[in-house]
Amino acid sequence: MSGERVYSVDGAAATPAVPISLAEAGLRERDDLQEWVVAHPEILGENVMILTFEFDRWQTSSGARQLD
Repeated sequence: MSGERVYSVDGAAATPAVPISLAEAGLRERDDLQEWVVAHPEILGENVMILTFEFDRWQTSSGARQLD
């Protein structure tokens, strides 16, 4: 978490949160995190715009469909 600290605050008490993985939280990147970021793009910062996600229509310079 690059030196950032997260706390759980309850009234006047602040308790350091324990870092866990998405899996430990019962979350998945595609099903949960990605959908949350799309619904709340402000989490990415100011002046950031989501143009698309899961784009699957890539083409070569000749216009042929590019597959992964």
